[in-house]
This record gives sequence, C-alpha cells and structure tokens, in this order.
Amino acid sequence: MHDLALPSSGRASGAGDACLFGLSLCSGAGGLDLGLAIACPGYRAVGYVERETYAAATLVARMEDASLDQAVIWDDVATFDGRPWRGAVDIITAGYPCQPFSVAGKRRGADDPRHLWPHAAEPPADISSYKAGQPAADEVIARVPVARRTRLKVNLAGSHASAEVAATASADFDILVDGVSSATMRFAAAATSGTFIAASETVLEPGQVLSVVAPSTPDATLAGIGFTLAGSLVL
Repeated sequence: MHDLALPSSGRASGAGDACLFGLSLCSGAGGLDLGLAIACPGYRAVGYVERETYAAATLVARMEDASLDQAVIWDDVATFDGRPWRGAVDIITAGYPCQPFSVAGKRRGADDPRHLWPHAAEPPADISSYKAGQPAADEVIARVPVARRTRLKVNLAGSHASAEVAATASADFDILVDGVSSATMRFAAAATSGTFIAASETVLEPGQVLSVVAPSTPDATLAGIGFTLAGSLVL
C-alpha cells in the first residue's frame, strides 16, 4: 500500500463530538485504537501507519464494519512524515514490535528489520531560520543553540531551503556544529531551491551550537534565504 485513502463506510470521518485526536503508528489490527475508543468515547483516530499487508487489510475490514474510525493508512513508519500532523493531533500511539528484543525470539535487536523504535519514538525537531536580503561574505546567517538531543539524517533528508532571488552562480553555505563543518546547503546557479549535502548522520547534543555561514565570495544576486533542517528528537 502507498498512502491509501480509504472510502470506508465505517465510523464517520468528521470531527463530530471528538475531543481527543490520535495518530496511530505500528497500528497492527487496531487494538490500541479500539481500546482508546472504548475508554474515551471522544477519541478519534485520524491516521494509521502499518506496513504488514495482513494487518492493514484487517484495519480496512474493521473500518468497514465501523469498529474503527475511517482514516488514511500509510505503509511504512520509516518513511512516514509526521510533521504535517504537528498541532493537529493530541496523542500518538504505537504498537511497537517486541520481537527484536523478546526472549521468545532470536533477539537480533537493532539488526532485526522489525526494529522500528527509532522511527516510532523520535518526534520531529526541525531547525528553521531566515536571512533577509543578501548575505555578506562569511556572514553567520543563523546561530542556533541546541536545547535537546536532535538527530539530522544523511544529506539532511527531508530538509528544505529556498531563496526569494535566485543565485547567479553556485553558492555553498557551510553548516557547522560548534565551529566544525558538518554539512553544506547549496544553491545552484539560477536556482531558488537549495539542496543539502551531509556524508553522515549528525546527533546534536544539548549545549552545542549549530551555525550556518555564507560563502566567502558573496553571490551577486542570491537573497532572502529561508531554510528548515529536518531533525528528530533522540529520546
């Protein structure tokens, strides 16, 4: 399945008398959601994430017989982007698979493909900034003290950068952690969208400072630069 929208005849998809909106990760057959709905009649599931086909089919069946709320199913918690849901849900549930660490299994831990805890447990922790006008040579256009342990993925996957005025030539901005180069934000010639280069994952520790520094040779036209580095909290 890939972002399957379900035209189910199950429980109404409108808010109704809902007082608690939930996002269900590693949903399985929907047991946690059913339990929440029984314990809190105002609970409303607005999305499910489940990669096992049989379990996802069970979710569909339970929506069709009105046992579960009608909602979209995403097929992989590892690629699911939870950022658009920020502020839209009150609770996140996850039926995290126990097999990787269960004494009844092979206990392969992080080497087990069912080890989904890092994806289920790390909420978004984005870092955003904006520089008005044209940056000067070697100008620090952003300086962010880190408050919580934050993970930035290889090539800063999920990050975005844009400029109000396109670059004349390629312009590279250095992303540093405590003064040490960690990644690059690049605007190609004639581009208003930036790309990111980072050879390895970076974990920012509380107290460290992330900085973004403009090129030593300013671009003739590049201006109005905004960016969001997609991070996640390390719990």
